[in-house]
Amino acid sequence: MSLRVTARITARDPEALIPLLHQLTEHSRNEPGCLDYGWYRKGAVFTSVELWQTPEAERAHNRTAFLDDLLCRIVPLLEGRPEVTRWENI
Repeated sequence: MSLRVTARITARDPEALIPLLHQLTEHSRNEPGCLDYGWYRKGAVFTSVELWQTPEAERAHNRTAFLDDLLCRIVPLLEGRPEVTRWENI
């Protein structure tokens, strides 16, 4: 069963955040089980739209050292916490 994930974030400094999101996108698209991954923007608000082959593939993505490292650099650039929603295919 595929899994679609959205994550909504608000940036304090959108221009500083964009290169990090590009890195995240490039890396994530090459992970096993990633069917689609991208970020969309409206002003300082960004939303990721991800499609994973299985929930397990998304969990593996969330456990990567790359993501841990990148999040340490992304989180200080955000206002508040990310709002993550997982959508199961029906």
